[in-house]
Amino acid sequence: MIIIIVGDDTLVERVCVELAAGGGAEVRVVFPMSAERREALQRAGAAVTAHDPDSDDGLLEAGVADAAAILTLSANDEQNLAVALRARMLNPRIRVVLRQFGTRIGRKIEQNLPDSTVLSLAAHSAATYAG
Repeated sequence: MIIIIVGDDTLVERVCVELAAGGGAEVRVVFPMSAERREALQRAGAAVTAHDPDSDDGLLEAGVADAAAILTLSANDEQNLAVALRARMLNPRIRVVLRQFGTRIGRKIEQNLPDSTVLSLAAHSAATYAG
């Protein structure tokens, strides 16, 4: 099973580590990044395609056509949504997980984009802080 991740920060690295530990998934990260970050993600168990995920070519090279899921985890909400929609056009069966700061737009996305989940770090942070 192929899982594609978009982004290059420590959240992406942690997700790669967790997915690799779970076994059974071939994790591929697509995002332009430094050599240091690429090496860190490869150590975490991911194959890296250092291309722009905003293009069909970058997503296709990463294997979107055969992927079971895509996690768009970059810090850019607009890019996350655009890449998720592009991935869905290239693979109508792909499961979509998006990182979005705004909780309102996140609910709208989940309502209107089948087989999708939106993660809001702001919502999780607020709950942790309140606790």
